Amino acid sequence: MRDELGESAAKDQVIHAAQELYNWVEKGTHRLIRSSVTEPAIARGTYQILADDLRVGWHMEFRERLREFVADIEVAE
Repeated sequence: MRDELGESAAKDQVIHAAQELYNWVEKGTHRLIRSSVTEPAIARGTYQILADDLRVGWHMEFRERLREFVADIEVAE
């Protein structure tokens, strides 16, 4: 997303790009891992694993947003 939108993208552009990414993961055509593995849930699950490990994100500012969210929870406790 950063490569396509740049660092100073407007909030609505970032949201739209995040929605497009999510739609691609959920409904898009993905490369097959093996010819016998055709279930789309495999590609979706793989992306989710990468997101859980913070290697990819659903939003180009996901790390910053996550830090803010965690900080809000810590303050509330």
